[in-house]
Amino acid sequence: MGLAEAARVELVAPIANMLEAALAAGPPTDPASPSQASPSHKGGAVHAGPRQDHPVPPGPHSVDLRSPVDSGSGAQQHRVHLGLSGRSAQGRAGFKEVVGRVCLGEVGAIFGLEVSRLARSSADLSKLLELARLTNTLVIDADGVYDLSDFNDRMLLGLKSTMSEAELHILASRMDQAKRAAAARGELRLALPAGYVHDDQGQVVIDPDQEVQAAVADLFALFRATGSAYGVVGAFTGRRFPRRAHGGSWTGELAWAPLTHDRVLKVLANPVYAGAYVFGRHRLQRVVTPDGSVVTRRVDQPRAQWETLLLGHHAGYIS
Repeated sequence: MGLAEAARVELVAPIANMLEAALAAGPPTDPASPSQASPSHKGGAVHAGPRQDHPVPPGPHSVDLRSPVDSGSGAQQHRVHLGLSGRSAQGRAGFKEVVGRVCLGEVGAIFGLEVSRLARSSADLSKLLELARLTNTLVIDADGVYDLSDFNDRMLLGLKSTMSEAELHILASRMDQAKRAAAARGELRLALPAGYVHDDQGQVVIDPDQEVQAAVADLFALFRATGSAYGVVGAFTGRRFPRRAHGGSWTGELAWAPLTHDRVLKVLANPVYAGAYVFGRHRLQRVVTPDGSVVTRRVDQPRAQWETLLLGHHAGYIS
């Protein structure tokens, strides 16, 4: 077991013990506690966590909806590992499973290290908490046991949810400001098109591969000669054009493929080949589809709206 896994077990174990005690022993003996696990709070327990703030590949944190496990106290436990960002419920099968079980009245208690982080969206968390109130489901985290039928508990969890959403907004805003400041200086490392690479100092330089240089230079020379993208594609018949992978384990790997009309248009419209550093050519736009799902689309921006344009930033294939 790794150090991270061991630390996680140490954090989760006390809460698991508290949950079993709450379900097995009934109401707590502390008269000062406003939240009580009454006999009406029956059913299984959903262990929700751990959740990451950024998407992660399938692995230890992927969705794990296990079959019920008898805890020994008569209550069954369903472990739900969310493993995705809590910004939205979109694509979070684990969170939807929790909501579904609560809605069906199959859950006696939901617990996590921090319940307000089950969902960073107040709308999603409020929906879950309202269902928990209607089905008499307890909510438990490291701070205590919450009975949603109690107004004070509902107000406290609502406040924690709002603060959690505000925290995400502040963090995202600070990171975005830092990224834009680096881009304004021409220091933000962006994905480069075929024909360029980053050197050991992080500077943008022409790809040292002579075959790559020749292919890119020939594309521009053929466009000047033919005057059309289709003419370039025809002249490249039998030849390949380079492409470097971005992201994942294949980052930086060089691949070759036949040149297409769409690829020629993208090369001709890319200001990087003229030695310019550009940030803000595209922006992301979230839209609601007819089926109600939210998708993110990339929208091209006109040149006048590019946020950063630094001419002569690096050597160009054209002037």
